[in-house]
Amino acid sequence: MRHIGLSAWTLLGLLALSCEQRNTLDGAELSVLRRPDQGIYESHTLIAYDEKTDSINSSNPYFTKTLGVIADPVFGKLKASFAAQLTLSRPDLDFGENPVLDSVVFNAPLKARGGEDPYRYAIIPYSDGGFKPFTIKAYEITGAMKPADVVTYSNHRYELGDVIGQATYYKPSRDSLEIEVEGEKKKIAPAIRISLADSSDDTHRGYLKYFRNKFLDDQRIHFVNNASFRAYFKGIYVTTDDVDGSLVRFDGHDAALIFYFRNGDDSRVVAFPVEMSASQVGIYESDIDQAAPQLVKQLEAPDRVAGEGVLYIAGLGGPKAVIQLFSDADFKETKGKAENWAIQEARLIIHAKPLQTTPLPPALALINTKTGDPIPSGVASLNSEDNTYTFHLATYVSQILRDSDTCDPIDLVAAEFIRTPDGYKLSQNTPFQAEVDGNLGEHPIEFQIFYTERVL
Repeated sequence: MRHIGLSAWTLLGLLALSCEQRNTLDGAELSVLRRPDQGIYESHTLIAYDEKTDSINSSNPYFTKTLGVIADPVFGKLKASFAAQLTLSRPDLDFGENPVLDSVVFNAPLKARGGEDPYRYAIIPYSDGGFKPFTIKAYEITGAMKPADVVTYSNHRYELGDVIGQATYYKPSRDSLEIEVEGEKKKIAPAIRISLADSSDDTHRGYLKYFRNKFLDDQRIHFVNNASFRAYFKGIYVTTDDVDGSLVRFDGHDAALIFYFRNGDDSRVVAFPVEMSASQVGIYESDIDQAAPQLVKQLEAPDRVAGEGVLYIAGLGGPKAVIQLFSDADFKETKGKAENWAIQEARLIIHAKPLQTTPLPPALALINTKTGDPIPSGVASLNSEDNTYTFHLATYVSQILRDSDTCDPIDLVAAEFIRTPDGYKLSQNTPFQAEVDGNLGEHPIEFQIFYTERVL
């Protein structure tokens, strides 16, 4: 996946910018207009079709990670896994004298959003609090992971050892967790909390032995610093079985592997967090062989001449739509006319169809196919009243009509905003899916340019 950076100003000023585009683009020319002649251009040559997306890079620690598996009747099966290095909680870590290991837990806070229900989209799909259970498995990564500052995602298959822990029929929950700390019950935010090994569970005792041998049995030489530790324990790979379940979204950099053990009568806890310095990657496997026949057909043989009636868009390595705003002949003709235009607004409207299994994407984004960068103001939030996405593209259209000889195709992708220390960023690392009308659909894609023509 390409991570798309947007400044906080871009996000917070999106609405203001769209209003500005309607009134002030080419404002210097507007002041000298005489006998203005208002005009509207409506595209009749726009086409749109589906294509497969490239592999997703979700290595940025601030971007939401996803775990689980879901089989959608339209989009096919999606399996999401998580690979990460671990971090020492402190240098020269020591488990003490004669440690007795009781349990090992993988813990990761669910991804929260703003609003009255901050965990509404943390689990997908969901319906009245009922979720499909699935089995989570953890493996030790036996091949070296790249450092966090150079990690990239590809179709690389990680070198894995045997299963080192699992949770059978795991059922995710958006409820807060209640735990006991030093005799007091405390509530913590909703999280994935999976017991990978437990001394009280017969099926987990083999995994408990692995963790005891790997972490507690006189391995102090490997726990001096993070470099020596990560060379010894290269990472953990958390994945699911292939049975349809749910997708759970969490903060990868706040995930941790937690050890509960005793030194005599003294109960202790040691956490190995992922943190920012650790390499962490989301791995997404899409199986379109289980998708709807029409989607498979459109991905295998896109109609780049006539376009399509319905377009399929999905994050996490799912399909994208490609939009050609003008035919070559229409662009050449419009470019000639536009020499005398002051463009007030250029509007692209996409009509979506509600889905049964997942919510529609919070936003759609228009991406330059060649560079992977967002086009100017190429983000539209969902209007939930009529399931539309409206892009205000006056700056972009003015730019290409003025500076380009051809109109390149642009990608239409599922997206959402992520808050990071560098401001808001737009990410395709989202599990949301959408069916939208294409140029031949029930509600065809609308592309209009509103302009004022100068009368000399």
